[in-house]
Amino acid sequence: MLQLVDFETRIHAFFETYMDIKNNETNSNANLNLAYEYTKIVLEAKVKILDTLDSRMGMFLGFGGVLLKFGLDAPSELPSEQTLKTTFIALTVLSVCTNASGLLAKGTGNAVKPKKLMTDKYYNEENPRVKAFLINTWAELVEELEEMGKTKSIYLNSAITLLALAVIMLGTISIIEIYF
Repeated sequence: MLQLVDFETRIHAFFETYMDIKNNETNSNANLNLAYEYTKIVLEAKVKILDTLDSRMGMFLGFGGVLLKFGLDAPSELPSEQTLKTTFIALTVLSVCTNASGLLAKGTGNAVKPKKLMTDKYYNEENPRVKAFLINTWAELVEELEEMGKTKSIYLNSAITLLALAVIMLGTISIIEIYF
């Protein structure tokens, strides 16, 4: 929620700045500056979202490892306890593997390398053309980051669901141990 508020505040401040710029520039330059700044803000927000997802996945990965230790120590004297323990361990291992898969590095191909901007082709180009090039490249990068975010969210939600089921199994083992 904090990220959304921060993003909204930055967008509001950006549009106020845009109105100041628009009063001092031609309409096309003002629109280009608006698109440039807006795309930059959206790109930064997408990167921040991916960082947050990675942090949460790392946390649940560690939690799954700790939970696995508890499961290995759970009693398994009765056949029902053995079945539940096996299911618990399988769910926990699946959760850990799901989180690990979501954390694997995936490259993006649409980032403009600063060195490319220093080549004669872009260095000697007019500023609005270079800005438009950057906007187009960033827009493609934003789409890639959105896809990565969706994929990571699916991995994270699946891992959390698996861990929740595993905890239910562990709780059931504890109930059986108490009453039987």
